[in-house]
Amino acid sequence: MKKIILLIIFFTTVFAGINEPGGEISGKVVDKNTKLPLIGVNVYVNNKNVGTTTDVDGKYNIKNLPVGDYEIIISYLGYKKQIKSNVIVRSGRVTYLNVEMAEESIKMDQVVVSAGYFTELEEKPVSAINFSNEEIRRAPGAAGDISRILTSLPSLAKVNDQKNSMVVRGGSPVENTFILDNIEIPNINHFPVQGSSGGGLALINVDFIEELTFNAGGFGAAYGDKLSSVMELKFREGDKNKFYPQFNFSMMGFGFSAEGPIVKDKVSFLAAVNKSYTDLILSSVNAGGAVPNYSDFQGKLTWDINKRHKISLIDIFANDKIDLERKKVLKEEENTYGKTNSITNVAGINWRFLWGKKGYSNTSVAHNFIEYDWDYNFTQDDNLFLKNKTREETISFRNVNYFNFSKKFQMEFGLEAKYLSNKFDFHYGATVNEFGNLIPETKIKDNLEAVKAASFLNFTLKAGKYLTIKPGVRADYFDYTDELVVDPRIGLALQVSETVKINMAAGVYHQNIPMNILVQNEAFKDLKTPVAFHFVAGFTKMLSPQTKLTVEVYEKKYQDFPVDPTQPKSFLFDETTSNTFSRAHNELKDNGEAYARGVEMTIQKKMASGFYGLISASYSKTRYKDVNGDWHDRIYDNELMFALEGGYKPNNSWEFSAKWLYGGGIPYTPFDLVQSAKLRKGIYDTNKINSERLPAYHSLNLRVDKRFNFANSNLVVYLDVWNVYGRENIAGYVWNEISNEVKKVKQWSTMPILGVEWEL
Repeated sequence: MKKIILLIIFFTTVFAGINEPGGEISGKVVDKNTKLPLIGVNVYVNNKNVGTTTDVDGKYNIKNLPVGDYEIIISYLGYKKQIKSNVIVRSGRVTYLNVEMAEESIKMDQVVVSAGYFTELEEKPVSAINFSNEEIRRAPGAAGDISRILTSLPSLAKVNDQKNSMVVRGGSPVENTFILDNIEIPNINHFPVQGSSGGGLALINVDFIEELTFNAGGFGAAYGDKLSSVMELKFREGDKNKFYPQFNFSMMGFGFSAEGPIVKDKVSFLAAVNKSYTDLILSSVNAGGAVPNYSDFQGKLTWDINKRHKISLIDIFANDKIDLERKKVLKEEENTYGKTNSITNVAGINWRFLWGKKGYSNTSVAHNFIEYDWDYNFTQDDNLFLKNKTREETISFRNVNYFNFSKKFQMEFGLEAKYLSNKFDFHYGATVNEFGNLIPETKIKDNLEAVKAASFLNFTLKAGKYLTIKPGVRADYFDYTDELVVDPRIGLALQVSETVKINMAAGVYHQNIPMNILVQNEAFKDLKTPVAFHFVAGFTKMLSPQTKLTVEVYEKKYQDFPVDPTQPKSFLFDETTSNTFSRAHNELKDNGEAYARGVEMTIQKKMASGFYGLISASYSKTRYKDVNGDWHDRIYDNELMFALEGGYKPNNSWEFSAKWLYGGGIPYTPFDLVQSAKLRKGIYDTNKINSERLPAYHSLNLRVDKRFNFANSNLVVYLDVWNVYGRENIAGYVWNEISNEVKKVKQWSTMPILGVEWEL
């Protein structure tokens, strides 16, 4: 009712201002390799037959456009034409569209189809996909959550609606990295899982994202210390001429954001504050369990010093709380109760320097910390389960340089360094684990300081007209383990025709064991660094200018993983997914092995003629070898996955979209019913480790967007309904220690999410 009243207030406030709403498109066009402005580029609004050219600074401006959805064509002699679809013009606002153009290197006698809609990823040979701001904002079943937006991709396992953990090609959430404006973000979620990239709900404000690029494997040497994936995020810049406020109401909570100039044409800012009301939503659908309460702030300040120098500062802060009272937990029959209070902050500065016609560099310095304050007890007997009062702090440096020797030879090189200062304070209560072993009370209190350093070098060699070779090498040193690792990598791209390209990549990838595990025993610093070997091959086929087919096969081989002899059937890197925390380990070996292999298919259609969509399918297998040498399926081995996502815009006011996901049932280990009942603890049947599977997962999400454009403001109202047909998807089975029996854990049922975005 409150939401309806708010909408009525909005309408009565702004309807008086209706008067031929319109806006404009502005931006800057630069060379992709040098970031220098391009003069005289043709920028054409396809739908309106109007256009302009860029000035001496590479800037352009198209005014007096009616509100609506446009297709922008950017062309320049000697460069690859680009087509930007789904560019939204809003009333009283400037839509900024910045473009990086790559030089045209291939001229074929018979031109069949132009790839102008998909030019963003041509420097990444394999396993990469790109999303624009509007594609991110409107994704059904996501409610502005970046990780959930990616669930349509064939490389991501369909694991659990209630967890925001990205499982990429068999790799656990420990194995992912995030780069925002050349600054590494340890975790992009509220309620971060220690030592992992997983969490509860997304933290990043999607309205700030200009572009998102996700790479699921075979990535270059510029990225290290992670085994599975890289997500690159780019925040847009605030408006340098006018102040714009915005109010938001969605599943992410309610918030206020603003942008505008600090010094006109020189210094601009973006800023947003958000507060959750997820507790009200989850209570309304009887979701049960822990109800999150969180708030956050994030912002960016950009200073264009001159044509060659630009400084940007970012800050992302989050405060997350959960309070599970014992009285409530007893009623809901949960095994543990307690409190969570975590604080996260990342602050960094990036300096971009244009060398001239030969290249440019990005250099960043950042500081981040995460404070964990967990205090949980067993519901059954009030004994201690876990206390964690840890502060992890990192000061990081990252320098990336791009140098152009010629059109056929480019180089990328750089340095990274991190200073880690961690104050660990764990207290694990005595318990019996899932294998029936008595785990004694464990206390870990230690200050750990360490330094990581890395250097990398990539080359891009264009051998003839059609073959591109991208060799690279990376070296990482970690002083805590006193180990230096060197990772060679290579990528190949063969342009068979104007519409078909064959891509391959291979490489070595090392990742240090998380610090919260290394600190548990002095002997752990002698463990080998886990390593993965990536092999990826595939092809892309342009089915039309707006539609691209991608097929890839891959294999990842894991070696030197830590395993716990007291838990011989488990794979340690998976425990943060199954438990949302790392256990106490008194002894570890480094002979763990695993593999992931599969085939993936994606058909992506950019917005054209009102339609857009994505179809993906994959078959994969991911397994690990236990201490005894036996092989088991890993806990997120969906095997078969399928996704269908798309939408239709009949006009500038309405948009309808849908997403249907299917994932084969993931493995689980059944309980030994007799032993579990005897000990009032869930004890696995060790003869059936991951031998049974949950029912298949599938869910339909529908979304409707309605735009209202007034003379000086814009209103977007959307309804996003998750799991429309109420599929009872099972997240897993736990042993209910209160009733002393197996309990089925259900994923979210039908959940309607109403969202409002009001731009003033």
